[in-house]
Amino acid sequence: DALHGALNEVGWVAPVIENRRTGMLVDGHERVWQALQNGDAPVPFVEVDLDEAEEAYVLATLDPIGAMAAENALKLDDLLREVQSGEAGVQAMLADIAKDAGLYAEENDKEAEVRPEYEYVPDALFPSDNAWDVPTLDPARQALAVELPFERWGSQKGGRKRHIGGTWHFYTEDYRFEALWKDPMPLVITGATAAVEPNFTVSLDSPRAYVLWSVYRKRWIARFWQLEGLRVWVDLNVPAEWAPYTFLGVPKEWRAYMTRGYSDRREATENEWRTACEHHGSDDIVFVVYGGGKAVKQMCAERGWGWLPEETDRQKGKVDG
Repeated sequence: DALHGALNEVGWVAPVIENRRTGMLVDGHERVWQALQNGDAPVPFVEVDLDEAEEAYVLATLDPIGAMAAENALKLDDLLREVQSGEAGVQAMLADIAKDAGLYAEENDKEAEVRPEYEYVPDALFPSDNAWDVPTLDPARQALAVELPFERWGSQKGGRKRHIGGTWHFYTEDYRFEALWKDPMPLVITGATAAVEPNFTVSLDSPRAYVLWSVYRKRWIARFWQLEGLRVWVDLNVPAEWAPYTFLGVPKEWRAYMTRGYSDRREATENEWRTACEHHGSDDIVFVVYGGGKAVKQMCAERGWGWLPEETDRQKGKVDG
């Protein structure tokens, strides 16, 4: 699943290795299998010349030697903060990498040390306007504008402990915010005034029940934050095919919507804007796009939408914003 997601997002970045003498693969078996399953174009490859004994040696040692490489935890953490993926398989792999390197456990331990005392989060059943009991958001506590600073949850060391004010968003790896489902208070105690709903990753391959569960969780968390005084942005970064679930619990009068932009998927952003307008009953909505680079920024300017640069681009000076 992880490799399928990576090939889907970035394509072929490395050739497979074929032994000219035997016609067998020495590296890249799963990539070739994925290509065969998906009917992709010819697979890029390089040839080597090995006898059968040498081929067996390479098959036995190539992957295990690579797996022996140890992570530099600090550099790995910096790298993972820059990696963005919309593929569930890649998300799961990145979460496993972080957990194996001890990054996730370390963050949880540090947060536990500094977390102030507060009342337990209630096991609440919020009012709902739908058959699935997905909580209905309070339109009186919807976002009116992007309140700055606008920061990604987990984007900086110690970021969750700082009193930032402004707005948190969750266009990042799921493992960085999964804990908020059990306890949404850590965001509240940062002093934030607004938040985008958590963007739990779903794809076209996700089971319908999981999509519904993801919508329920992000809407429950958002409704809880509203009780604590935060204003909320409804997240639209979900495949269009799941639109009937995306708007469960979102009142018709809701106007504040946000999504993540992708330079090569601008038609998806257009579709998200359109479905939000259809749900609201007019194009009088506040629609903001996060990331996607200069191409998406230009599209937003032409359409009159709000646009915010990704943290990594802003820090590197790639995009003004």
